[in-house]
Amino acid sequence: MESAQQESNSYDLSNDKQDDDWAPANTSAEIDLSDLSSIWLKLGGLATAFTDRPKEENQTEQVELSDDQGGSISSLDDLIAATLTPEQQQETREVATELIEAIIEDEELASKELADKLMAMEQTTRDYAIKQALDLSQNEYAREPDELDAEVGYFGDMTINRVTDFMTDHRLFLENYDGLAETTVLFLEKLPDFPMSVDEPSYAYFVNGVLNDEKMSKQVKSVLKKRKSELDVSTISQSIIIDKFKLELRDTRNLADFAKGLKNIGYDIASNDTFIEDCVDNSVIDDFHPDAIPLQDNLYRAGLINDDNIGRLYDQLIKEYSKCGSRRGMNGISLSLCPDSKAARYWRQFQMTSQIGIISPSDHGITSELHIHSFRDLLDCVDQKYSNKDFSKFFEDGIPSQQYYDRLQSSPLLTNDEEVGKFISCLGDMPLTPEIYNMLGQSQTKALDMYKEWCKKGAPSTFLGLASQHSITGIDYLIDLIHKADSFLGKYPLANLAHRESVINAHVQGKDSILGEEYFGDLVLYNCRADQMLSTMDDESIEVVRRHLDTLSRFNLFDGDRARMVNYAVLTEYSGRVGPLFDELATVDELDEATRNSLNLVLRTRNKFGIKTVEELKNYRAVIAERATGDLVSNYVGDACRAISFIMLSDFDGYDLSCFDLDTLGRRHVLSPDDVAVINLFCQINPINFGLKYDDWRDMYIPPDRPKKEISNGEATEKLLRIIADSPLCVPVEDESGVAKITKIEGSASDLISKLRHYITDDWNKSLIDLEATGEGIEHLTIEEGSSDGAIEVVKLTGAPFKMLSHTIYGQYINPDVYRALLKDPSIWNTAQGSATISTSCIDEKHYSNYLRVGSDEASRVLLGFNHIQPGGIVAMAPNDGYLRGSLKTEMGGVEFNTCDGLMHRFDQVKRLHSKYYSYNEVGLSRMSSEPEARNGRLQPSHIIVHGSSTDDINENSKKFARYFGAPITLIDDETYRKKYNADQD
Repeated sequence: MESAQQESNSYDLSNDKQDDDWAPANTSAEIDLSDLSSIWLKLGGLATAFTDRPKEENQTEQVELSDDQGGSISSLDDLIAATLTPEQQQETREVATELIEAIIEDEELASKELADKLMAMEQTTRDYAIKQALDLSQNEYAREPDELDAEVGYFGDMTINRVTDFMTDHRLFLENYDGLAETTVLFLEKLPDFPMSVDEPSYAYFVNGVLNDEKMSKQVKSVLKKRKSELDVSTISQSIIIDKFKLELRDTRNLADFAKGLKNIGYDIASNDTFIEDCVDNSVIDDFHPDAIPLQDNLYRAGLINDDNIGRLYDQLIKEYSKCGSRRGMNGISLSLCPDSKAARYWRQFQMTSQIGIISPSDHGITSELHIHSFRDLLDCVDQKYSNKDFSKFFEDGIPSQQYYDRLQSSPLLTNDEEVGKFISCLGDMPLTPEIYNMLGQSQTKALDMYKEWCKKGAPSTFLGLASQHSITGIDYLIDLIHKADSFLGKYPLANLAHRESVINAHVQGKDSILGEEYFGDLVLYNCRADQMLSTMDDESIEVVRRHLDTLSRFNLFDGDRARMVNYAVLTEYSGRVGPLFDELATVDELDEATRNSLNLVLRTRNKFGIKTVEELKNYRAVIAERATGDLVSNYVGDACRAISFIMLSDFDGYDLSCFDLDTLGRRHVLSPDDVAVINLFCQINPINFGLKYDDWRDMYIPPDRPKKEISNGEATEKLLRIIADSPLCVPVEDESGVAKITKIEGSASDLISKLRHYITDDWNKSLIDLEATGEGIEHLTIEEGSSDGAIEVVKLTGAPFKMLSHTIYGQYINPDVYRALLKDPSIWNTAQGSATISTSCIDEKHYSNYLRVGSDEASRVLLGFNHIQPGGIVAMAPNDGYLRGSLKTEMGGVEFNTCDGLMHRFDQVKRLHSKYYSYNEVGLSRMSSEPEARNGRLQPSHIIVHGSSTDDINENSKKFARYFGAPITLIDDETYRKKYNADQD
């Protein structure tokens, strides 16, 4: 007789006619996971050995008595009575009871002795003892929820699971499942109260075997019918299947067996409406894992998502979207499911327009609500008279039906020339199906082609934004507008075009000529809304701005960064509070350094406290401290917080003390007692401590939805003033007039930030590679000595530790046109206008290739290296990709100013935790430079970086850049570093 374990794998039923609704579990399904559950590890290698064990000579033959429940008795007691002698019956009962009690009491020695006793029994007697133990564990010895030990594992501590785990550990397997129908039914009925994972040992030990045994599954159905019991499919679907398999990829063999077993007894989970709904509701797209939905992958491998229900899943996704009517993009369906199904094939080739370009579900392998929304959005634009609330009616099996296209047919918006402006407004979110293409008029087709061209430039949103600022009367108007916009790109090829429609529109209107093309070029360099303000000014106002810029240009503000000065000046001019000061400055020949610094602060803060004269400018900190005093005693604590923050951080430009790794800097003894006092006070005056909340949209602190009275009645302000008074910085100092002032607080945070940034810059300059260093692991070579273009120095690194900043120029660099132009003529680096920052990544001997971008061709890419940073040259940094944007208030996610070693330590931590998603760090450098070696005010690379073991690996573009910049090539022997430092090779 075969063992039950072997039987569950073979199911040889050739002599028995199967029910039409009965399907044996296929435990040989393909599994690609190495991390198997413990129960399968225990069972996997033991079943075969046990199956081959010879039948014992004294084994009692099983007695089968016919009844109406599938051909054999289902009651365990009846089977025992009919099969075993009275002595054997008593023995099995005693052993089963003693075993359960020993297991419950954790009596290891006693349970081991009982296991040996069981093993010594002949097979049939042993089977009935085990089956009695299983039955007792579900009845007399079942434990209530409050008796279970959470530390052991809530479900793992259940008697049935402890017993089956024990049996597995001691190789005590059943030869068949006869008599376990009632035990199995009781197990299934308890699942709503004990929603156990299918990886608990009970499933593999007997539950799945019973359900997938043809005879036993019939008996289970009969018992359920006799007990008038209906399984709670909703709980099974959500709590046992969905909840347990939605977070990560798992082994699904137990789940597959369980699901097939339930189908054998009349519960087809895969076709159940509740399951379909639960599956879609819990198929959430994770921002950090945009290409994977673990739940669906698990269910697909378990057979619960299949060709029979994949269409229903898509329909449910559309139905859920129709209910909310918003473009959440949170839920989706993986294209890897049923890849040959009609729905999967359709969505795999589907494309749509968007603000970021033409996108497709195949980009990340997931069809989301975002893609479905494009169909509804177009329908709403075309036909606004009718409600599209019941949007799902336009889809069949997850695919738009002809009924949808009939609603679009002959729409003027899609066909008439005078409607082309409205048509462009649809391009932010429109499906690009063959049916829709065929409906478009000639003008709409041309507009779509223009959109695609701007997608190639990397600025579809700017195209749409620019078009929205004009009343487009037809395709000819649009063509003329885009022609003028193209001339802007010719002048500013490095411009960050994202959301820059205002500056392009100013160019289209000729306002660049009024301002002066050099000043306008400076305006393009920083994406900070100054261009938007200029575009709203009339010609006379722009002429005033130009006159003021001529005045300010004489004072060498912002360390010679004229572009920064121009943008700040336009922003300040727009506020309307600086005209008198600028007019008086026109009469001044020069300013001392302190007054120039104060003028920088006036521009940075948009002259918040109304400095009107040069005299006030010379006493800047004292003036603003005095003028802020009124707000400092305001009943509304928000005014008081802003006042003290401004007094302490008078030149706030986006990064305060919270953006520094103060722990690392403290351990380096950089902070003085006064510095620590500044940090403590700055933390204590955080508006959140006084009941306010930060509003991201308005970039300010505001009262919560249900504010407490003390926020506005002066109580919170009084608390704030007490904190200031208790600070060690609050030391009154009498001025010449005998008036006591708190001078240590004025500008204290600004001064500390300046100190820390200087320290960090010095640390980076000391840490970055010395290209003239010699020693082990460094070779100095020269190539092409006989070339008419000149020889090139090469520093080959073959094991020496290093740190360097690298900036990659490759095929997706800003836009393809810029990439090609740079490779053809490296001098464009020093002449093009449009980008104020340089994104670099810090690499070292352990992380030397992780930053190399996907799509960068080794044969053509160029890596620019930087090993010297000017004061203020680091604009931001983060231990991950911070998505740096080059505006005055530099925007980057996760900013953390740190020492070079500190950043690499943090990066190493982040990479270990999220290696797939954070493969490189980011250090933002200012493109503008006042250093003597700068060309046209641009930062110059110190060296050109190449990865390879031989000088033959140096491509021609790298040589061209090395010659133009007069810089050596640093050749990193990746293989040597991989072996020496066991470094990751990403």
